[in-house]
Amino acid sequence: MELLHRDEYLRLNDQALLEHCDVQGTKGSGPGGQHRNKTLTGVRVALHPCNLEIRCTEDRSAHINKHLALRRLRLALALSIRQTPSPQPVHFPGTQGHVQAANAGYPSWIADVFDRLEVSSGELRPVAEIYGFSPSALFRILSEEKSVQQAFQQLRLRHGKAALKARP
Repeated sequence: MELLHRDEYLRLNDQALLEHCDVQGTKGSGPGGQHRNKTLTGVRVALHPCNLEIRCTEDRSAHINKHLALRRLRLALALSIRQTPSPQPVHFPGTQGHVQAANAGYPSWIADVFDRLEVSSGELRPVAEIYGFSPSALFRILSEEKSVQQAFQQLRLRHGKAALKARP
């Protein structure tokens, strides 16, 4: 199977993305009774060309776990693969400045933000200005998803910047 560009993977619908992945059912673990521990309701989704693997066992439904795993896979792609940002920024997936993480465009937007953060050596101000946000507003948005916040702090540390602390 051919290796696609990161943004091409992010634009694929669930069914098309699954065609590029290795998908396996796994047994769930933790609470949930015999059904959870005896049936293959967990999901492991691997996108080998990008060296990414996501496991999801939160729900007792394999269908829901597959959906959650694909969402996490898209976010992992957005956070792990950097490329040169396009001149035109990706449209912000929200309304009135409130991020909509459930929006299908969220991973593409996060990828664009992180590409721009990489170019700016982890500085928030120039990236926030591109989207019409204050640096603190962009930081709040990046802090809403744990994996995004961790990746942002790691990016800053990699560029010799101090980690930022969220206000309560």
